[in-house]
Amino acid sequence: MISRALVDKLLAARAADPVVVSLYLQVPAAQFLAAVPAGLRDHLAGSFAADPHTLTPARVAELAAPVIARWAAAREQLLTRQAGERPPGGLAAAGLGECVAAVNQHAVRLLIVPDDGLVPGYLCAPCRGLATASGNCPGCGAPLDPVPDLIEEMTVNTIDDGAAVQAVSDPPGGVAARLRFALAAGARR
Repeated sequence: MISRALVDKLLAARAADPVVVSLYLQVPAAQFLAAVPAGLRDHLAGSFAADPHTLTPARVAELAAPVIARWAAAREQLLTRQAGERPPGGLAAAGLGECVAAVNQHAVRLLIVPDDGLVPGYLCAPCRGLATASGNCPGCGAPLDPVPDLIEEMTVNTIDDGAAVQAVSDPPGGVAARLRFALAAGARR
């Protein structure tokens, strides 16, 4: 029913990308889902039924759009709820100060940022350290330069560290993070 080559190709795709499947009208969705490997099922945003003989690229986009919209809304709700929870072991940060410290320590696994607005802040050009207040960089001592959007700088540094960033409409504390490891004691900028 599902070719192994297709499954391998989909699994090799970026993990955060949703997968939308067009099912032939005669294939029940439950039957298809039962055959999907668990690794791929986690990325399945949904499906729609259609006759492949009548599909055009424009019709595929039209049928897939609401599936992706539902998936994105559910993902945002889940991330927002999870960002408000404090897991054991200190593997979460909320608020600008904690999240700046987490980004500076390269501890972020997932940074959850607001999808709009600007937060001015400071950047150390030599070491790319970030700060919420002016002065000298606590990391290397160089003078800090003002930046128009600290959230954008946090996003760039997080992506450069190989971590994920997700924009949501209203993250807890204005910005939140899931961490790879607990922050060093007293680390806030």
